[in-house]
Amino acid sequence: KIRIGAHNLFIESQRYGRNRKDRHERKCILCTHQDIEDEYHFIIKCNKYEDLRKTFIPRHYYHHPSMAKFLDLLNCENKCILLKLGKYIQQATRIRNLSI
Repeated sequence: KIRIGAHNLFIESQRYGRNRKDRHERKCILCTHQDIEDEYHFIIKCNKYEDLRKTFIPRHYYHHPSMAKFLDLLNCENKCILLKLGKYIQQATRIRNLSI
């Protein structure tokens, strides 16, 4: 779902309908970064999921983050890393849904 944009992050969910907001207004309400809540922010930057990220995602990807590292993570062929990424997304989504 993350790869194809079929998720409930604000970057997509506030794109259409009555609650439509301009792109720059679709910010994460769970952290202090005031960044747009997109896939990159959700997986790599949001401090709400910092402990979870440390548990499931190799430090290389979120230490000095970049879009190139993020894309490498999503396109990784290492099954172990992808399984952990999936667990991270699943648990972070649950936390997000309970917090909103």
